[in-house]
Amino acid sequence: MGEAGGIRLCHVLHGTEQERFGKRLAAKRLGDTLGRSVEEAKPVPQFFMPFTEPEKQEQAYQELSGSVGGGSREPAERIYSMTWKTDGVTWTATVGEELRGTETKKIGRGRAATYRDVPHHTSDTVMAIFDGVPFLIVHDNKSRVWNMPIMAGSPSRVVRFG
Repeated sequence: MGEAGGIRLCHVLHGTEQERFGKRLAAKRLGDTLGRSVEEAKPVPQFFMPFTEPEKQEQAYQELSGSVGGGSREPAERIYSMTWKTDGVTWTATVGEELRGTETKKIGRGRAATYRDVPHHTSDTVMAIFDGVPFLIVHDNKSRVWNMPIMAGSPSRVVRFG
């Protein structure tokens, strides 16, 4: 509790709020130490292609692979999600989801400097991710912001389908 210009400042964390905050902070600190993000584990789905009927998913994957020169993989070797950095923004591409990123901006100078995470996103839904040099991310190109496919350099994290 503190006072600022006659206004009482008070921030109370209760039970589960405090536990969640502590876990997120510990994960962020561990991630900062390791040089990458640490996320709570979530189940990885079996291979799928967004917006495609189940019986046509393999054919659609092979067609996308051929059109971008992505190479063919067995379903268990295919990439579900990856994180990479470009132009100061750390982006995450996950099949079936929109592209999301975070940029850390420095505000102020010297000892008074603070850092703030600025979220980024586009309306492009990731259709498939192909590994190689570079990694290729195929998306539906709704926003018309990214090239098709996105050529991503060295990823900091790769998650394969289950």
